[in-house]
Amino acid sequence: WASYGAVLARALDAELSTVAWSGRGVVRNYAGEPGDHMGQLYGRTLPESASSLWSQGESHDAVIVNLGTNDFSTEPDPAEGEFVRGYAELLERIRRANPRAFVLCTIGPMLGGADLERAEAAIALAVERRRSAGDARVATHRMTTRNERPGCDWHPGLETHRRMATEL
Repeated sequence: WASYGAVLARALDAELSTVAWSGRGVVRNYAGEPGDHMGQLYGRTLPESASSLWSQGESHDAVIVNLGTNDFSTEPDPAEGEFVRGYAELLERIRRANPRAFVLCTIGPMLGGADLERAEAAIALAVERRRSAGDARVATHRMTTRNERPGCDWHPGLETHRRMATEL
């Protein structure tokens, strides 16, 4: 109810569907934890069951991808090529499931410094790969909202979520 996605959906009078799993990254989970990555989890009804494919039905009008924090927040960071390839593959899966959607790629306010710069640059390269392949309905957004009053474990607090929704 209070996450940026839910706040944004209410502001736009839109339906919301969230695909999320704490600590999962594009190619590397937080602190190298084992388990499937978001590219593998996307499209599942039951995230722990690879055979439980989700029939999304109608295509969404918009998709926001907010990934990369878990990949870059602890050492070692993924290699740029590995991350770009994984992110681009996820964007392809999203596009197949949502052929008409506008896809906006961003990264939340938990990273900073060199980690944020590397993540944003790699995301931009993955988006450019999609655009070069003819996908004009995918873009990046550099989130300017800062995580000034974090909640649990440095995750964005309620005010940060509200500001993220307003920004988007």
